[in-house]
Amino acid sequence: MIQRNPYLRYIIPIAIIISLVYLLSTNFGQAIALVIFFTMVYIILYFLYYNMWAKHIGAIMVFLFGRSYFMQKMIPLLAAMLKVDDHVSSTELSQVKRFFQKQFKPEKASSFSTALDEFIKNDLSLKKHIASIKYSLPDAEKKQLIHTLVWIATIDRVLTKKEELLLKYITVQLGIRLRVYHQTLRLFEFQNEKDYYEQSRRTQSAAASSNISLLKKAYKVLDIDASATDKEIKKAYRNLAKKYHPDRVFHQKEMAKTKFQTITAAYDLIKNERGFV
Repeated sequence: MIQRNPYLRYIIPIAIIISLVYLLSTNFGQAIALVIFFTMVYIILYFLYYNMWAKHIGAIMVFLFGRSYFMQKMIPLLAAMLKVDDHVSSTELSQVKRFFQKQFKPEKASSFSTALDEFIKNDLSLKKHIASIKYSLPDAEKKQLIHTLVWIATIDRVLTKKEELLLKYITVQLGIRLRVYHQTLRLFEFQNEKDYYEQSRRTQSAAASSNISLLKKAYKVLDIDASATDKEIKKAYRNLAKKYHPDRVFHQKEMAKTKFQTITAAYDLIKNERGFV
């Protein structure tokens, strides 16, 4: 992708000013006066554009070109959010590309997907892109952008610390109040990273505890100690299987069937835990 020269906004005005001074001045004193005059005009226009006109021009662009103009501005920030955790989730990436396909015609969706891939692969000046959006989009579109970024961050139902910090940074840099960001968060179901890992730890701990309890019961069913050898376990199973096989205990067949299934399940559990055949 061809990267735009970040100093272009200064190089072009300076070149114009020098050209005008060269064409209009007749002596050195007049040249200095013209440089000061045109520089002041440029500063005033620059101030008016970035503080008063830019958002209105951005709103006009959104009105004329629709969501395509808005999306072109958004894509670098979408890429930054996708790779903020130092890896790109295939689920999140496919969801974003599916969003392109639903919202735009195939050709435009493909173009946006390609641009997204390029921004993901390459380093990008996040501050520059945020500034571009800040001064070229009205607040309504910027709030919609925050909503979309939060959606991407919570696709996996977990909001990591890095994602949270990036969302807050973008919100503040766009000139949007953090209150808007927090209101947007309430629209989505997710867990904070800390809570998610704590819950996962508890679940794994409970599963391990449950597995230990089941193993104790399995050894008790086979009437052997946990320190028994594999050979002793096999022997105990064979003896009990013969004793409670439904074909042998024909006068209490249903009871024998239930007991036989319990013995087999206990043996399978111990066998899988120890890893013998």
